[in-house]
Amino acid sequence: MSGLGAINFAGIGSGLDTKSIVAALVDAERMPLNRLEAKKTTMTTEQSTFSDIKTRVDALKTKGEDIDLAKTLLSYNATSSDEDVATITATGEALPGTFDLTVQNLETSQRNYSKQVSDDATAGLLGSGTLDITVGTATTISVTVDSNTTLNSLASQINS
Repeated sequence: MSGLGAINFAGIGSGLDTKSIVAALVDAERMPLNRLEAKKTTMTTEQSTFSDIKTRVDALKTKGEDIDLAKTLLSYNATSSDEDVATITATGEALPGTFDLTVQNLETSQRNYSKQVSDDATAGLLGSGTLDITVGTATTISVTVDSNTTLNSLASQINS
């Protein structure tokens, strides 16, 4: 039987093209499935588009949160003509304009030395007035010095 062609009994005795009728019926049955598959494709495309839009909006939102209007958009540039003498910066709160800073003298450190004191109980060595002492951000201590103040009494006042 090999070598024989396929036998087709379609339309025998009726004259109908049953092959075309069956194909049309199968196509008719597949129509709802074809519509659903087309709708699925459309929805997948829409979902992808919305996902892309969401990603872009989120990125824009993040960039917007990073911008501090006063400090980023309205910031100013500040320069010093001599960084060894003075440095300068401008924040977003700076006022627009041109400002000049003139340094007439650079200060140097100063140290005063006194003669050696042989007796720390001797009065009148320190002069008179008020000595204000502040360490860091602590409260300032005021010590009054007069002609009766000795080095010992001064130390006691400071340490009390």
